[in-house]
Amino acid sequence: MVRKTIRDIFNRIGVLFTFPYRYLTAAFAGGLAVLAFAPFGLYPGMVISIALLLHCLVGATVRQAGWVGWWYGLGLFAPGLQWIFVSLDEFGQLPVVISLAILAGLFAIMAGYLAITCMVCNGLTRLHGMYRVLVVFP
Repeated sequence: MVRKTIRDIFNRIGVLFTFPYRYLTAAFAGGLAVLAFAPFGLYPGMVISIALLLHCLVGATVRQAGWVGWWYGLGLFAPGLQWIFVSLDEFGQLPVVISLAILAGLFAIMAGYLAITCMVCNGLTRLHGMYRVLVVFP
């Protein structure tokens, strides 16, 4: 009875790493990584974040790995760059729409670096499963 319950829990958690939820989990993991930096200082958040990212990359194609990396980067960089909006809006006197457009472009470009990294790391080896991620990604 207990084994069946534990198996059901793991099956439900595994749903988070299927196609549509894989990207949302990666964005959540990127947002969780923000908690590892100042002023929060919750460093275990980074360990959990990287573990979630690597688990999202397991079994992904190169294209899917790129999107996982992009969503992770979006979750990582978007919360930390709000000061640029204040700078553009308050001190630069730019309209809000233009400030948001500049910020969206900046988020997309910065997240692209992680997308390229995940694509290259996922496409470099012929290993399968977790071995692919653990051997190449570090």
